[in-house]
Amino acid sequence: MEVIVNKNISVKQFALIAIFAIIFGLGALYVGLEGFIKVNILKSYKMESAKIYYSEIANINREDENQSYRRVIKYNFNVDGKDYSGEDILWWKILRSDINVKVGDDVKIIYNINNPEENEVYHISYLFIVLGIGINAFMFVALKKRIQDDDENER
Repeated sequence: MEVIVNKNISVKQFALIAIFAIIFGLGALYVGLEGFIKVNILKSYKMESAKIYYSEIANINREDENQSYRRVIKYNFNVDGKDYSGEDILWWKILRSDINVKVGDDVKIIYNINNPEENEVYHISYLFIVLGIGINAFMFVALKKRIQDDDENER
């Protein structure tokens, strides 16, 4: 992979830009893996199956000509014999055009083991995972190339 690096800025300036880009990439990676991290790494959330009792595609009214839609669902689940409910937006279902989520369907949710009222639909966003990995990989390669080019120019 050939990376073209701007040589009009110093290595320190480029490194600073790279650090901000890498932080942004790590943030995108975290957003993509947030549910996985809460359940499997932090172990502060537990995964459960919930039953959808409300499902509707809502139009978000905006002042410009672009219309935006989202699927709002409400669901019930049970923890240790006690019933809980939650509400979430299935924005990735709209992105995938998989909008056939209906009342009575099961959905995977995660809930805080210390407070099940804190719950959300479990999802992994592959778009953010790929974006985060891509940004970080590119910036590491570009930074390495920029440092190597600077070392060669000093010789």
